[in-house]
Amino acid sequence: MFSARQNHLRHRGGGHARVTNVELFFDLVFVFAVTQLSHGLLEHLTPIGALQIAVLMMAVWWQWIDTAWITNWLDPDRPAVRLFLFAMMLAGLVIAAAIPRAFDDRGAVLALAYLAMQIGRDLFMLWALRRHDRNNWRNFLRITIWHLFSLPFWIAGAFADPNTRLALGRSRWASRRLRRSPGSTYRASAAPPRRIGTSRARTWPSAAACSSSSRSASRS
Repeated sequence: MFSARQNHLRHRGGGHARVTNVELFFDLVFVFAVTQLSHGLLEHLTPIGALQIAVLMMAVWWQWIDTAWITNWLDPDRPAVRLFLFAMMLAGLVIAAAIPRAFDDRGAVLALAYLAMQIGRDLFMLWALRRHDRNNWRNFLRITIWHLFSLPFWIAGAFADPNTRLALGRSRWASRRLRRSPGSTYRASAAPPRRIGTSRARTWPSAAACSSSSRSASRS
């Protein structure tokens, strides 16, 4: 059965969660990625270059925010969670290294690293939540379906010419906007299976605590 026997979730007993070194190290990986983006913009300071960097910036932003977000639930002091975050860091470094030539000969490298993070993160959450938080497991099942929906765009973009790759990049971000709807977190009524339904705000556990020194917003 695809589920963790041991509970890898944070204890929500009130108060603020301690920021771990592995979380801070993860942030530094994406600081490096943003540095790569700024260098890329300096080298391609044209309207097309700015649009390409904007697409890459959204890719970096969503990978960072989605991974930082799941530490709302995962406990980084658990060995399995720590190894998972190190794997995310490694994939993040590959993305950062591929950024300068993402629209040249390293598009496939960036796309594969991005998908490894996206699908790997979803599968890990489904594995960690199934026995220990059934409602949230269903929420992440809906998220996984939408991420799988965007997968063909990444695969196609990895092997397309630069102009087509840019158009597919915009399509990927449009699909992220499509899944949002008022009054719900993730809507999956248009994705199989239909019985999965819609996530509601009340199904997401919340606790007022700081995510990290660089993420001062409350955990939700």
